[in-house]
Amino acid sequence: MPETPSPPQSAQRISKRVRVLCPAHYKIDGQEPAAFATVVVINLNGLYLATPQELPTGRELEVTISLPGEGQVYRSRARVIDSHHRVTPGRGQVPGVGCAFVEPPSELVSAIRNLSQF
Repeated sequence: MPETPSPPQSAQRISKRVRVLCPAHYKIDGQEPAAFATVVVINLNGLYLATPQELPTGRELEVTISLPGEGQVYRSRARVIDSHHRVTPGRGQVPGVGCAFVEPPSELVSAIRNLSQF
């Protein structure tokens, strides 16, 4: 029987997902006012933003995040990599987008590492 290949290196997570409920705002192309969202999952690669606004894959956002237990607000660019707006009611899913950080600031990376310690 052939051996099952392991997933490609790029498919592996560099940090575990941390479930959070924290406020976030995002801007597209510097639009004002910023749209409100809720971060429900975060890791060193990116985050999941619960938002009713449908955003196309590839769209770049400017995200402002207030992490739990932190008195600081963090800003980073992020790119939409997955959109989930057709969710099945009753399955615990929330409409939103999965985003990958684009060159996140070191302060944000440190804060996410601190979250994942718990």
